[in-house]
Amino acid sequence: MVINLNNSSDNVTNINTGSSNGNVTIGNPLSSLYLKKFTTAGVLHNAADGLISSSLVSLTADVNGILPVPNGGTGINDITTNNLIYGNGTSPVNLLAPGVTTGMILTTTGSGAPGWLTLATLPSTSGILQIGNGGTGTNTVPVQGGVIYGSSATAYGTTCRISGSGITV
Repeated sequence: MVINLNNSSDNVTNINTGSSNGNVTIGNPLSSLYLKKFTTAGVLHNAADGLISSSLVSLTADVNGILPVPNGGTGINDITTNNLIYGNGTSPVNLLAPGVTTGMILTTTGSGAPGWLTLATLPSTSGILQIGNGGTGTNTVPVQGGVIYGSSATAYGTTCRISGSGITV
């Protein structure tokens, strides 16, 4: 069933939806607004023919262009293979290309952005690198000719020394 209101009038029309299950047409054939029964949750969409419907937002049909960061997008239209994405506030995300040398490690640059370095080019660190993180757990310099050995779970010993053909302790 179709209900036609103001088919040939410029007057305001109040709509009593009542128990109607059919479409509601407002206006005349040249400028009509069609309301159908909404059966799904979502936002209202207006088709070119005046039909208003309700559905979820489709990121392929309802969004034009590149989705900006404040709306949950990246702000860019292409991510190069193997690049890492990192934030840039509300501006489009930044990309970091892979390191050019095998074995490079990800670290931070002076500005705080991520960057690649080799072990040989790592900046000095402060403190003592603990055994659990790959260090010696000590700031003692080994004795020349000495052997580093495990002395506890938290530090290596450095007092052993090879002298001549024998070992002295």
